Amino acid sequence: PWKVPRSPRLLRGLRDAHPGEGEGLRARPIGLALSGGGTRAASFHAGIFWSLASTGLLKEVGDLCAVSGGGYTAASYVSHICSATAPDPADPSFVSLDDWYRQIVARFVLRMQRNINY
Repeated sequence: PWKVPRSPRLLRGLRDAHPGEGEGLRARPIGLALSGGGTRAASFHAGIFWSLASTGLLKEVGDLCAVSGGGYTAASYVSHICSATAPDPADPSFVSLDDWYRQIVARFVLRMQRNINY
């Protein structure tokens, strides 16, 4: 399984950098398991990520485990998180931490659609 770093120091840093939003960060992260099933599973999992981002829960995911089609979706998500610029509340275009996660999901879903012509 992939681990998203969730040390107490990281949680404090997120809370400090995003006042008003960081209080909702759980001390114990959510685990997400994505099953196999090819492109149909990958499409379904993309919807799961979109739902988690839309409800503000994606920032709570700290453990991610996936196989087959789920691995395709998870790898796409993780690669976008790793290459993204950390959200900066001082940036005038910054709206919220949840919006940052929604942008990440939108980018990786669009990339998946382009890659599989779906």
